[in-house]
Amino acid sequence: MAGTFKGDKAQHVQCLAVSVDGKHWDKPSLGLHEFEGSTDNNIVIPSSYHDGQDHWETMLKDPDEPDFGSLRD
Repeated sequence: MAGTFKGDKAQHVQCLAVSVDGKHWDKPSLGLHEFEGSTDNNIVIPSSYHDGQDHWETMLKDPDEPDFGSLRD
């Protein structure tokens, strides 16, 4: 989750970050949603979707990922 304030209103967005090892994260430029005049960002859910009322903090692990077992060590 990321965000900014415009005046007294918070704008929260949900972004995508991916990691192979759970320690180092990449934030790919997805080009899906405009933020402050640019689509060069990793936003997957824009602030307009929830008008700043909801908050999401989400991490997903993929148990079918071939390298998943090495993360448990």
